[in-house]
Amino acid sequence: MAWAIEQREVTDPGTQLVLLCLCNFADDRGANAFPSIATLCRATRMSESTVRRHLSKLVTAEIIKLGNQAIAAAHIARVDRRPTVYDIVVGRGVNMSPREVNGVSKKVERGVKSMLTGCQALTPDPSGNPSLNRKSVINAESPEVEQSRKVLRDIARDMKNRTRMV
Repeated sequence: MAWAIEQREVTDPGTQLVLLCLCNFADDRGANAFPSIATLCRATRMSESTVRRHLSKLVTAEIIKLGNQAIAAAHIARVDRRPTVYDIVVGRGVNMSPREVNGVSKKVERGVKSMLTGCQALTPDPSGNPSLNRKSVINAESPEVEQSRKVLRDIARDMKNRTRMV
């Protein structure tokens, strides 16, 4: 997919969109992409004839080529329902995607940064302590909450006693 964004052979925006969508269905090597024309129409918001015209342009420009049609046959039993399999022709030594094997780039840190709050603060706290207001809001319970807990405990105790009597 990254290759399709960076390449300069395709200049028509519609053709590039069809190429990007096709790359989205290809494997890591850029092969075995077999979305149906209807799927490409939904993904690109184009008509069937427009998608077919852009696919034809990509084949003519040798950006894509017909792939192994047995791949679609292995997945789709009905001959009349099988889409065409395409392979994306990527230049030699060019990776389809800059990602690592597990799908995550090592260059960008992601995920939870602080186990205390579950998010990363935008500015560090100079004192190193959480805000007193935040701490008091978390730990303080309103009288309504305490009353509700008491009622629930009483109901649970009564139900437990009733089941012992039966």
